[in-house]
Amino acid sequence: IRRLFLHVAEGSDDLSRDELSILEEAGLLRPEVVLIHAIPFGPEQLKKIKRHGASVVWSPRSNLALYGQTMDIRKVVEEKIPVALAPDWSITGSSNLLQELKCAREYADTNRLDNITNEELYRMVTESAAHVAALEKSGKLTENAYADFVVIKKRKDDPFDNLLAVSEEDIRLVVIDGEPVLGKPKFFNLVSGGSSVDFIDVGNSVKAVRLTPNHDTGTHPANSISGIQHHLAQAWPL
Repeated sequence: IRRLFLHVAEGSDDLSRDELSILEEAGLLRPEVVLIHAIPFGPEQLKKIKRHGASVVWSPRSNLALYGQTMDIRKVVEEKIPVALAPDWSITGSSNLLQELKCAREYADTNRLDNITNEELYRMVTESAAHVAALEKSGKLTENAYADFVVIKKRKDDPFDNLLAVSEEDIRLVVIDGEPVLGKPKFFNLVSGGSSVDFIDVGNSVKAVRLTPNHDTGTHPANSISGIQHHLAQAWPL
């Protein structure tokens, strides 16, 4: 096992705080273990996490919605504990990672967390996140790494400030492992190589989405947005 992700200390009471000791006694405080939430942990507990080489995942929106507080992210960064930013789940978390970034930015600004810069937030969703998940070929654009990246509209001169300034409508292209999967139609057509596409509305913009070959002969083809929506509705009726 390269990584074991555990939802730990998802609360603010003494029982939540004691979970770190339980993990340590069970031999589960180690470099392969990733602690999601870790809300009530103070300086000494965070030092213990650092000493054992474990990593953490920060989910501010869900934590604040459910518990009114979140991880001591200032201390996590000060201790140089590997940390990834993620939305937790769709019920109380952000609808996507860009919105979670904006939530993290607002939280850091409100609480005057000067060490939580936009560059630091960028690392939490790229290089640091890849390290936390043991995906060493992800999170960076280098030789022999996966070609996973996004192209966004320029709204700020600084690239890290720009990331926090854009909206979903400003996403020009999403590429995964060298293959375009979503983008503004005029950009998408330049690099898609004639792949089958469908279209979705994102705010006031239209995005092209690359689809897989159709293996469904039913009324709602599996390789269409309507087909995906149909299958999701069947699995989880609203």
